Amino acid sequence: MFTAAETSDLLVVDCRAASTDLFIDFFDVVGLTEVLSTLDARLTVICPVNYEADSVEQVRILADALGDECRWLIVKNEGRSDTFSFTKAARFAATFSTRCPRGKSPCR
Repeated sequence: MFTAAETSDLLVVDCRAASTDLFIDFFDVVGLTEVLSTLDARLTVICPVNYEADSVEQVRILADALGDECRWLIVKNEGRSDTFSFTKAARFAATFSTRCPRGKSPCR
């Protein structure tokens, strides 16, 4: 992972299958702050949150451990909930594409 970070502008690592504790322990062992500084890099943690309380608890645990050492993107995943409908998804897609035309980044 660190070798790839030395040669790439963007590195995406999927840690969904890892336990939250392993994720936090890894960053403690490698010294997250120092590594990011050395590589002149930023970390953005993307957390999907769904109807299960465990997903919210995972974000709380990560936030307590990482705090402001990273940027956060919390994604509400309604795909597996009873309230999700294709109508709602279509409305969201239409709104998103209207507000964020192609080539414009919604992230600032």
